[in-house]
Amino acid sequence: MAGEGGAAVLEPRAVQAGGHVAETGGAEGVRLRRGVDCMARRFSLFDWGMVTPDELAVLIAQLETEVRWQTKSFGGCPRDIASWIFADFDREAPPPEDMACVGAHMAKLLGVLDQVHAGDVVFPIQLYVNRYNDGRNYTRVHAHYCRQLTVSLGNERALDVEGPGIPGRQRLRLRTGDVVLLDGQLHGVVEDSAAVGLRFSLNLFYCTAEDLTTQRRGRSAVSVQYAPHVARQKTPCFRCGFHHPRAERCEHEALGPDWNAGHGIA
Repeated sequence: MAGEGGAAVLEPRAVQAGGHVAETGGAEGVRLRRGVDCMARRFSLFDWGMVTPDELAVLIAQLETEVRWQTKSFGGCPRDIASWIFADFDREAPPPEDMACVGAHMAKLLGVLDQVHAGDVVFPIQLYVNRYNDGRNYTRVHAHYCRQLTVSLGNERALDVEGPGIPGRQRLRLRTGDVVLLDGQLHGVVEDSAAVGLRFSLNLFYCTAEDLTTQRRGRSAVSVQYAPHVARQKTPCFRCGFHHPRAERCEHEALGPDWNAGHGIA
């Protein structure tokens, strides 16, 4: 991935997000606020000046030929998967030998998260790569007990997202290079036809230092595994975007009409 630090902003392009067209930009527009900021985000790697379409095409070809895939069936939904665990949150942990092609880009992805979580410290937990051979490979709606950055590569697919920060369910059309940031939201790749071609998703599960020292949304630990109470409270305060008891008066600053520079999925 080209660029230093991933902060460059290219010409903005319009992206369709559940009926809302947003103009994409750079790190300032995507940055999360300290505290329990539960709004989902989307943006494109191209708009950060990090990668070109040709470079992503090379990565897709490497994923096809170099990774040793395992076929798994989750709730009757088969797909190919590969995994890279960051023991003790070690950012310098080397990738598995067959995932070296992804490892070459990890520093840049972590650099994106460092900017998104400015003022906090990002700890990677696991990189989970999905291979959807055609539209019949999909995932049921599920959630994780941590944060995640998901990069879409290859053919366009639909992703349903619901939960904190999103009133109801939104269906997002993700193209190659599109990124979604989630924090416990229920989500799932929508089933499609066999005619839909190959797609990969890079799912970087992570937490922050603040996550490990505070009970965010009532939790005191982080895990990639699903926990039912992650999405127990699906909607934050519509005034501020944070979770707090609805019976309490909102003491946070209100979201402006252009919050998150149009990146919010809402």
